[in-house]
Amino acid sequence: MKLNYKILTFYMFIMAVGLFTTRIFFGIYYYESEFIKYMMPWILILAVTILIVCYTKEHFYVFDFPVKKRDGIFSVTILPIIVLMLFSLMIQIPEKQFSIKVFISCLAVGIAEEGMYRGILMDGMLKNSSANRAIVTSAMWFSLLHGLNIIGGQTLEEVIIQMMITFLSGIFLGVVYFKTKTLLLVIIYHCFWDYMIFGGMISSVEWLGGLMLVFSMIQVIVSVIVLYENDTRFRTTGIKKLKQIK
Repeated sequence: MKLNYKILTFYMFIMAVGLFTTRIFFGIYYYESEFIKYMMPWILILAVTILIVCYTKEHFYVFDFPVKKRDGIFSVTILPIIVLMLFSLMIQIPEKQFSIKVFISCLAVGIAEEGMYRGILMDGMLKNSSANRAIVTSAMWFSLLHGLNIIGGQTLEEVIIQMMITFLSGIFLGVVYFKTKTLLLVIIYHCFWDYMIFGGMISSVEWLGGLMLVFSMIQVIVSVIVLYENDTRFRTTGIKKLKQIK
């Protein structure tokens, strides 16, 4: 795990440098539409680094695609976002609003962040701790990553709100990874969700923001249910082990 935290430190350092240079040298703030394009080189560095780490540590199995349905979590939470994204693209592409650069950047963000926080950090913790501890800890670090956005020009209030949102998102993404045992779904979800924000879909499709809020509420409910099930299972297993010792 020490190596995983060293990789995490490197990851957050590179992100901080990228946010600093984008704001100071280019004058682009986090909330501006051009932000993700200027951050793209740094994001690609992180995405490639995470892929290399996963490969060298024989950790590439986290990218396997699930071959069977697992507790319906795909159909309930991930599939609607994919359908929503494809529908939105059908509206955006004919109007020539689709940005391939922004989409690639969002994909790189998905690979880098999910590979780091769910693939390397959370998967490493699952070997030595309970599922809920791994999920919550990875979500906490995921939230702290977005705290760095204050360097990119966000106000303290905006950063605190974003950290709360990303903590809940991190819990949900951790739950999905735990249930499906693959990063592909959370990477796709992360990419599509970010593109709907940074790609201007929310501003161009009037009802999209409200629908995303509904999906967010569903995600919270699903997360709570899974965490409760994990806790119950963990406690039951612990009681059985105590009885065996006695």
